[in-house]
Parts: sequence; structure tokens; C-alpha cells
Amino acid sequence: MGNLVRCIYCPTMIDPTQGAGDHIIPRAFGVFRKDLRFRQICRTCNNRIGSSEEQLIRCGPEKLLRYLMVSSSSKTHARTETWSVGARGMPPPKVHIRNAEAGELLAEMHPELNAATTPDQLTIIDEQEGRHHIQLFPQMSPQSLRSKFEALHIHGTVSIFCNWSMTHDDKYMRLVKEAFGKEVSRSYVCNPVGVHQVPFRFTFKVDDNYFRAIAKIAFHYYLTQTSLRKGTDECFVQIREFILNGGDISPFFQGVPEVFHNEPPSGMAPSQWAHILAADEDSSQVVGFVRLFYGPHGKPNDYHVLLARPSFRLILPRSAWAHAYTYDRTMRSGKVTGQVERLTIRR
Repeated sequence: MGNLVRCIYCPTMIDPTQGAGDHIIPRAFGVFRKDLRFRQICRTCNNRIGSSEEQLIRCGPEKLLRYLMVSSSSKTHARTETWSVGARGMPPPKVHIRNAEAGELLAEMHPELNAATTPDQLTIIDEQEGRHHIQLFPQMSPQSLRSKFEALHIHGTVSIFCNWSMTHDDKYMRLVKEAFGKEVSRSYVCNPVGVHQVPFRFTFKVDDNYFRAIAKIAFHYYLTQTSLRKGTDECFVQIREFILNGGDISPFFQGVPEVFHNEPPSGMAPSQWAHILAADEDSSQVVGFVRLFYGPHGKPNDYHVLLARPSFRLILPRSAWAHAYTYDRTMRSGKVTGQVERLTIRR
């Protein structure tokens, strides 16, 4: 048995030589050779923090970017996930397509990301031009439809547009009349049968669980690199509390100084997909950097995470680290693999 250390999040004593430790990048994002592991965390806290990562995996832009990455790297990768599952109370990404009358319709994405269909639905436009969608089903009761509408908490005058299959036209006409006491005014706009190209956009809805997962990546990466500080240091009390229990994100994400600016030449993009992690420390601040799914389709969100503002009388040298989790050019046997490599930081 190795030397026991205390979990940085709770009093539990653990043997850091035992177990797999924390995958700094969520395991669902792939298997990487020479990957970095953070080992000063007990299994209970690791599982607790891992539940927040489910929102990062299922609800944020990373879900879409992961599909784009796999699509561009493998023609044989079997996509077993669906677009219908969210996490921690937040929905999965939603796709909206342009519509002449309603402005936008909620659509269902094909698993291969090459097509979308519009389910039967009502589009409600409020006085502030906000759009809300209620999906309809042939077996839906008027009470259920009314409850879904009331749950939107819309006040004032609204406009309601109907978009449904003619197969259930009479049934939906009665449903709307019984739910709202209003007759539906028929106005059909029929597109020719076939596949059509239309403008679309994705929307994402997340809460502090998403940012807790990003903060965990930055914090645990930093702790695998530094020899100056430990995760149990007093200056990390706030970031530990946020990662473990959530709360206001602004102390860690808003107004954080940006210390990493490396970009490819204008008009160029990386030829391979990668995750970029970096950290910077000196006597006055510790900042982590997270960029997930950076690749041929452009640059995703960058996150600068303020991990701590230590206060030292000594002037300490500035140190910085960076690594790339680079995916292989070809995905084999449906298994996403890649390599972790150290990067040179240019200031």
C-alpha cells in the first residue's frame, strides 16, 4: 500500500496508487494514449462530480461537436446515442428550422446529422417575439395540452401556429379547440414532396452543472502539472466548493483574465480534432484554460477558469503548461482513440 493522502474534497484518506483516478477529459469523449489522471480524489467525490459531467456530454455544444468529429473521422462508427436524452434537468440540444409562417419550427435530428424532420407541434409566439414549442401526439388529451401551455408561463396576447401531419388533422383540430376553446383557422402551406435544404440552428440549455464540469477539467489538469500548490490549499476553497456543490458561476468564469491566445493563421483550421488544456500560475492568480473539440469545423468556446487568487508576500515565478488530447485521423472499430501531447506555449 502506498502513502495515504486526503481527498481534496472531503476527509476521506485514499491510496493514490490504487484505482484509475479521475479521467480529466470525460471518458465518454474517448480513449487517449498517455492520458492524464488526477488521483487525489476519493471514489465517492469522483462519482458525485461525474454526475455533472453528464450535462457537458449530453446538453452542451460538445455533444454536437463530438458527432461532427466522429462523422468526419469514421464512416463505420456506430452512433448508439440519441438526441432525445438530456441530463441533470436540462434538455438535449435542440434544432430549429426556418418556417415561412411560424418563423421557426422545432425539429428532430436524424442520428447521422444529415437530415431533420419536424414533429407535429404548436409554435407559440409571445408579445416579445419569443417562440415556444409544444409537441403534439395523437393520443394527447386537451388537459395535457393546456397544462403544457400553462407551464410556459406566458402572459398577454399570443399567436399560435399549427404544424402537423394531415393524417391526424381532424384529431388535432378537435384537440386545440377543446384545449383553448378556439377554432383553428386553416391555412396550408404545402412543400413539394421530397428532401429540402432549409436554414437551421441549434440551441443549448445548461445550468451550473455544465460549468462545474468545465471547472473540474481545468482544476484537475492544473493540479497534475504544478509542484507549487496542492489541491487542499486554502486558496482553492471556493473552486472546490463550486465543483462539488455548484452555485454562482460568475466568480470563476466572468471577468477572468485571458492568458492564452494561441491561434492558427487566419483562414486556417486544424486538420485533426483535439481538446486543448492549459494552466497558468503566479503569485496573484491561477487560471485554467479549456477548449473542447477544436478541429476542422472551426473553434468552439474557450473557457478561462479562475481557480484561485492566492496572496503571497514572496514574488513567485510565473509558470504555465499546456497539453493537447489529439484524436487519431481514423476511428477504428467504433472506438474513439487518440494521444496526449505536451504543447509549447507562446506568449
